[in-house]
Amino acid sequence: MRIDSDPTEDADPALAIDRAVQARAAEGRIDVDTASGREAIRALIEDAVHTWDDTRRRSGLPGIVGDRERLEDQVFGNLAGYGPLAALLDAD
Repeated sequence: MRIDSDPTEDADPALAIDRAVQARAAEGRIDVDTASGREAIRALIEDAVHTWDDTRRRSGLPGIVGDRERLEDQVFGNLAGYGPLAALLDAD
């Protein structure tokens, strides 16, 4: 997967990955309201996380710091769920 942002400028992996996955999902007309669509989004996110991290490291910049799975879950929630509101909605 190609991340269109400059890895030296885009220090927020969630934002860069979110944008890249949105673009790919739109190209592929992925429907996140279906099980197969949600699986496809997950796969795109995993690929984008790997690409972003690899690109940063090859540029001599720090890659992903912290939990990759948490980052993937955050981006997935933003794209296929209710984003930061999900935690509040689950609290009820």
